[in-house]
Amino acid sequence: MDTISILLDIENAVTQWLFSATPQTAEDQLQMTKVLAARDRLVASINALVLQRVQVAASNLVAQTQALESLNEKLKSTASTIATAQTVIGIASDVLGITATIASIIAAA
Repeated sequence: MDTISILLDIENAVTQWLFSATPQTAEDQLQMTKVLAARDRLVASINALVLQRVQVAASNLVAQTQALESLNEKLKSTASTIATAQTVIGIASDVLGITATIASIIAAA
């Protein structure tokens, strides 16, 4: 799977988590809001990379792609419950870090 496809798969998995997790308390709702905000940041980052897809395809992003594949699998194996909100936020943050690295690689190219 290419880098953009993995990122889109991760975004889809976070969205699926949002639709599957059910908040029961005000704290749960706050956690859901944080996951939603992380997804929004992820989508913005992915959109910026999609605009530069030709450059991404031409870049050597093997390490970044492998890291994204690992995070994608971790996200997909994470239960869709409110108890895993911090895990989902952490994964999304890690993905954002990788997308920032990819963006800097592209900018330097």
